Amino acid sequence: MTRTPPTDNPVRRVVSLLIDTGPPFDGRWRFRFTTVLALVGPGSVPFAVLLFAVQNQILRTNYGVPGISLLIALLTGISVLAARFHPLAAWLMWLASAAWAAVAAVQQTGDPWPLTPGGLFALLVVQFAVARDARTLWALTTWVVNLLVFYGISQEMPGVLAQQNLLLASLLSLAALLIGVMVRASRRARRRVEEEARLTAEERTRRRLLEERTRIARELHDVVAHHMSVITVQAATAPYRLPDLPEDVRAEFHSIGAQARQSLAELRRLLTVLRNEDDAAEREPLPGMERLAELVESVRRSGTPVDLRTDDVSGLPEAVALTGYRIVQEALSNVVRHAPGAAVAVRVAVTAAAVEITVVNSVPPEGVRAVPEGAGLGLAGMRERVTLLSGELSTVATDDGGFRVHAVLPLGDDEEDR
Repeated sequence: MTRTPPTDNPVRRVVSLLIDTGPPFDGRWRFRFTTVLALVGPGSVPFAVLLFAVQNQILRTNYGVPGISLLIALLTGISVLAARFHPLAAWLMWLASAAWAAVAAVQQTGDPWPLTPGGLFALLVVQFAVARDARTLWALTTWVVNLLVFYGISQEMPGVLAQQNLLLASLLSLAALLIGVMVRASRRARRRVEEEARLTAEERTRRRLLEERTRIARELHDVVAHHMSVITVQAATAPYRLPDLPEDVRAEFHSIGAQARQSLAELRRLLTVLRNEDDAAEREPLPGMERLAELVESVRRSGTPVDLRTDDVSGLPEAVALTGYRIVQEALSNVVRHAPGAAVAVRVAVTAAAVEITVVNSVPPEGVRAVPEGAGLGLAGMRERVTLLSGELSTVATDDGGFRVHAVLPLGDDEEDR
């Protein structure tokens, strides 16, 4: 069962600014366990405010830094906010605030030093953000610099308390670094999978489109090959059917026949590329509009009521007859897939200038399950067929929720052959 993506709303937009749920101002995020973790993660406004208040109070009361405690605490809180967008800059701000607090603080027996509790919590957030968003080498570099800086500060007042404090800070920050590296690797792997899936879908769509174009080319080849064969036969037999022709006219007919045979040979070589000889279905005679009744009957048997009304379609040019049949076939296939059970009306009108095809379906009955929307390659192939004949095609939804396909296939100069 597929989940419906959450809709965008102002409350989610505000939350996306307060904590790192994804891109800022994006209100379409979904609640996950990581959403809870983001409450104390990089960019968390509630956690930054809480850390600012705690750091300021502890520096004033426990470490004897009443004058500048507000500035140090403010810099500590800002480093947590900046870690969401600029981790390395946030690390520099945290390093400055933590070193400032360590130098200015009066060491009390039993109080953590040189890192205060507020500075330690901010370190974990910043170290995680650097490992998650920056390169691993940068993350390791920041971790080593932290140890060196605070080891140097602790030498001013050596003692067991400072050693324990640095050992705890180094282990916890190393754990935050490793978690950040794993999250970064997981995100990169997920992006690669998504990119591969996108490329696969694009390749699948492109391949299906090329297959449809190849099928159209094969069918048009058969139509053109038929006409070229007729031209070849007529040009070859003209001197025998018309014995009184002048020699120059006989030579002209001979040249026409030779060119037609050469063109037909080229078409046959093209056919070996376009057609798979192992596919028996490709060797069947091409359908025309005179077979629309058979097509409609097969659709009716699937449970879709179809009303067919057509003018006399005998004698249409082969390309027009084939294209018209394929348009009706694809339109009915779309109805069966996406609106099963819907009533369909098929109208074919033949005029002196063009053939007009209209396929309209209504809304399917309630409770009928339709196939999800496809890639639209059927409509693309339909449009390409019509374009090859310099025709027009429109596919629009109707006011009552149905769908309408309307095609105009000009007869052009082929009308004389009818």
